[in-house]
Amino acid sequence: GANGQWVPDELTLQQSLQLLQQAGMQDNAVQQQVHQMLQQVSQKPDFNLYLVQIFANMPKADEIVRQRAGLLLKNAVNRDIPQDILEYVKAAVLQMVQDPARSLRHTAGSVITTICQRHGVSSWLAALEGLCESLANPNPDVRDGAWSAL
Repeated sequence: GANGQWVPDELTLQQSLQLLQQAGMQDNAVQQQVHQMLQQVSQKPDFNLYLVQIFANMPKADEIVRQRAGLLLKNAVNRDIPQDILEYVKAAVLQMVQDPARSLRHTAGSVITTICQRHGVSSWLAALEGLCESLANPNPDVRDGAWSAL
């Protein structure tokens, strides 16, 4: 399960990171390969945990790569994923609406919106409360992230 003790396998993490980096390459053959690989790995529920890891917990990774991980998460939460993994995703994206990088805040906001559309806002009232509190935050980045999610 994906409780707070989940620790990523370093090799899988590096492979996932590499895959997301290659997703930006212009080469068609590489693009097709990456697409096939992503199709395969996205079948594994814990791949979403690696996406969370890259999106939310790897500030040194390229912003575009982190954004791709967030966009893949958005697709994932639109399908049926195990509840414990969904909870893990929720906690991470709620933090990410406060990220210094605007693109990542907005990606987090769209993941939050997707979760609320798919599962109903009532299933995640804490998000709404947290975002509303963020609107009063003195940090403009935090306010911006909250607005983009709401």
